[in-house]
Amino acid sequence: AMPSSAGPNSPGAALAEALENSVRLIDRHLQDDRCFPDLSELLGVPSHNMPSVSGVSDMDYPLQGPSLLSVPNLPELNAVRRVPLPPELVEQFSHMQCNCMMGVFPEICRAWLTIDNDIFMWNYEDGGDVAYFDGLIETILAVGLVKPKQGILQPHIHYLLVLATSVDVVILGLSFPKGHAGLNDSMSGGMQLLPDPLFSIPTDNTYILSITSTDLGRIFMAGKDGCLYEIAYQAEAGWLSQRCRKINHSKSSLSFLIPSVLQFSFSEDDPIVQIAIDNTRNTLFTRSEKGVLQVYDLGADGQGMSRVATMTQNSIVAAAGNIARTIDRSVFRPIVHISVIDRSESSDCHLLAVTHAGLTLDRQTNHIAPLVTSYLVLFLSIVSIPSSIGVMPPALATPFAPMVHSGPGSIAPITPVTASPEVIFSGKHNGICIYFARILGNIWDGSLAVEQNISRGNQTVSILESSVGLCELESVILELGGLREFLDKNSQISPSSLGAASFSSPANLQQRLLGFMRPDGANSQQVQQELQRKYHTKAQVYEKISLQGIQQLVHRSYQTLALWRLLCEHQFSLIMSELPKEFQEQIKAVGFKDVVIRGKELSGALITALINVYIKDNASVDAISNHLRDICPLLYSSDDSICSKANELLQSSKQIQNKVDKERTLRESLQLYQQISQHTDLPLVCFQYRQVRFYEGVLELCLTAADKKDPQRLGPHFYKNGEPEEDRVGQQAFQERLLCYKCITDTMQELVNQSKAAPQSPSVPKQPGPPVMTSDPNMLSNEEAAAHFEQMLSLAQRSQDELFHIAMYNWLIQADLTDKLLEVNSPYLEEHLMHMIKQDQNKVHNMDLLWRYYEKNRSFGKAAHVLARLADMQSTEISLKQRLEYIARAILSAKSSSSISAQASDGEFLHELEEKMDLVRIQVQIQETLIRQYSHHSSVKNAISQLDSELMDITKVTKTGHKSQHLALLCIFCPRGVMCDVDQCLLAQLYGEFADHFKLSECKLAIIHCGGHSDPILVQSLWQEIMEKGKCQRSGAGEK
Repeated sequence: AMPSSAGPNSPGAALAEALENSVRLIDRHLQDDRCFPDLSELLGVPSHNMPSVSGVSDMDYPLQGPSLLSVPNLPELNAVRRVPLPPELVEQFSHMQCNCMMGVFPEICRAWLTIDNDIFMWNYEDGGDVAYFDGLIETILAVGLVKPKQGILQPHIHYLLVLATSVDVVILGLSFPKGHAGLNDSMSGGMQLLPDPLFSIPTDNTYILSITSTDLGRIFMAGKDGCLYEIAYQAEAGWLSQRCRKINHSKSSLSFLIPSVLQFSFSEDDPIVQIAIDNTRNTLFTRSEKGVLQVYDLGADGQGMSRVATMTQNSIVAAAGNIARTIDRSVFRPIVHISVIDRSESSDCHLLAVTHAGLTLDRQTNHIAPLVTSYLVLFLSIVSIPSSIGVMPPALATPFAPMVHSGPGSIAPITPVTASPEVIFSGKHNGICIYFARILGNIWDGSLAVEQNISRGNQTVSILESSVGLCELESVILELGGLREFLDKNSQISPSSLGAASFSSPANLQQRLLGFMRPDGANSQQVQQELQRKYHTKAQVYEKISLQGIQQLVHRSYQTLALWRLLCEHQFSLIMSELPKEFQEQIKAVGFKDVVIRGKELSGALITALINVYIKDNASVDAISNHLRDICPLLYSSDDSICSKANELLQSSKQIQNKVDKERTLRESLQLYQQISQHTDLPLVCFQYRQVRFYEGVLELCLTAADKKDPQRLGPHFYKNGEPEEDRVGQQAFQERLLCYKCITDTMQELVNQSKAAPQSPSVPKQPGPPVMTSDPNMLSNEEAAAHFEQMLSLAQRSQDELFHIAMYNWLIQADLTDKLLEVNSPYLEEHLMHMIKQDQNKVHNMDLLWRYYEKNRSFGKAAHVLARLADMQSTEISLKQRLEYIARAILSAKSSSSISAQASDGEFLHELEEKMDLVRIQVQIQETLIRQYSHHSSVKNAISQLDSELMDITKVTKTGHKSQHLALLCIFCPRGVMCDVDQCLLAQLYGEFADHFKLSECKLAIIHCGGHSDPILVQSLWQEIMEKGKCQRSGAGEK
């Protein structure tokens, strides 16, 4: 489908401008985020591998000081809402015998509670959707939530719930029927806890303290025996491996050779109490009860496992004491918590350790060498508030919850004379922009495809692959889907939440908003209030428009990403090979943001390429078309869906051999194309219809498109009004119609050319064997082309579109098919020819067509009048002999007309034509005589040309230099007292200007005879001149 053009003031142009403004906002926030200092810079680390300390000087507390604002009780956390436990769970505590635990799974928006051997889960947003599992016998000691490995389990299992008891570890499946298209889907959809365990493995008397997993689905457990365990699971059991097994990563694979008694005697257990995993660097950290930190490298792909470093608590305390020498070393122990600092938060700091006194220790690791204690950063995290308070790091916050309404911002200080107010967007507005920028930051400016070289046999082939992997795309789509859902669910942001109430401010804020405006009376105060209301209103409108633009940008970005993911799921490189060359170059050069806001043509080409892959595989496009409509309706509309189905039917018709079935399939495709004909690429569809010889489809589709593109019939109105230049709208509609008609006339021209093409002569084959096809098998023969042309011409005459008839008539005239034109039985042809004659466009040719049209339609009277006008017309295009022929035909037509309707006027007209015929014959005789006798004289050539260009007219009598002579001649032909008629005047003109001037005695005699003059003296003198002239000619011949 082709996008319709939109004017500068159209809704489409306004939307495009809003998107452009939103993109500029995102670019600005993205640039600010990219310039955000690293955590090591904020902590004042002087250089790489150098330690730093903060919190030991007054400058580390910017909001605490004698000259600054005192904030003695600055809150770190704020309780937004309290949700009580579900009532049915409270009563379960009365049955508790051994142990209970509680926790939350933010990934699925669920809280959990274990009471002895039972586990309960519910939605902590509203306290509903309670689920439980009571299939265990032993008390539950540890609980973990795991995202399963790809391709191992059934797709309906979205998460794994790992439960550890003193006897075994059981893995259950969690399912969300509504899926997880966005961050908040789990809140709205119900959760199903599958009753049958997926895996179960014995603990071998190991007390499990905690369970953690990586993003790739690996499950790690902390043992009370000080060992780090992993549960490895796979789809099916192998020859040497079980379907589910427990791996001890803390002991050597040869430890089984040492008796367990010796291991127990010489080792002291140090339970691992915490596991922290950095998925961005594939690093795993453990913390033991005695403060020992261990680091494991999971490999570049996240599937390996090797212990690279161990640091005891004493070594940590000693290192910290050497850095902060003025601080009591007792505050450095014990370490009560560790937390990873992923790559998005800092490129240098990797691990954060918190002591019991609230000190935090930042560490750096190295994946290549063992752990290097390059630097240790120490600062007081509870009391120390950096100067950048309120600035969020570039990392995304999970879960997406802290989007809370606040006022739309304040107005910059103004003065009504020199300064203009500047709208400062609210935190809500900027928060949405920042969050959007952080989601798409890595792909915002990048292209969708990159060129790669691969080897195929002995050749190197260049292909286009996606610049972003499918897993990363799915992660971005998941995050952006959450933002989209949030904006849609809180759509009151636009209309209602920007009301006056949201602009509430402290009482003294007016003075700060209006700057140095001094109130000097009631009038001044009233002006201030009016200005404040005015600027508040403008700020509301401005932010509302901006938020709407951002919401549109979020939707378009999400749908573009969904299309991108779909292409990756359908062999990206294959689809790229279906793109035209110009789009292949474009997709390598254009950034993602440009595709979102101005890449409709590129997106359409990508969708077309995807659908063409289906069509080439002879697969139905219904499923993929419906899927496209679901995931990207802004890029793939219902019209596009109809177009895809029509194209599928058109392409499938090429494979159908049965004539009836083929006709039915083509008719179905035509009906679909007609529904969207105003947006269809007519030349392309018509070309495909010509390939399958569906010429009536070309005609019907183009006529439908013309009507749909000009439903108000402004084009015909523009034509009938004389095509005024000031009617721009009518002119555009007129041109749109002509473009539709041109597809029909181009098809007819192709058929005409093919019908006249010379057939190929038989030739001797170049080599023995079966015949070689040298021409296009779909090429029409001359007879077939002529038959299809006649069919199209016949169907065209049935149309009620007058403007189409006019376009077709003009084409037939231009193609020199006037015989076909005269065969047209249409009420519009006569009117069109007369219109063309009035416009003086090729007047002679059009009048010639008009009398032929009248004659063919047996309007002999009209034909006679047109022929008479042609004979009298002053034009060098008509020779004297043609004028004679026109008069002769006019007489025949007039006689035919009088035989049909005997009217007196017809008789008079016939008599005039017969008299004019005599005069024209004399004019021909004069011309032939001049050509025969005096053609070598240059002065005679002008007379011959004048006789050709017009019939002699009475008006010429008074325009020549022989006026007195002509008047004398009129007295000869006109009896005294009788008014001279036109013919007599013409005779006088022929006599005086030509016959007498060039001494043509025979012609004079003929003129006198035609005029009925009976002067014997004049006749005798003319005969005497003829005889003397003949005698002179004979004597001259005898001398020779």
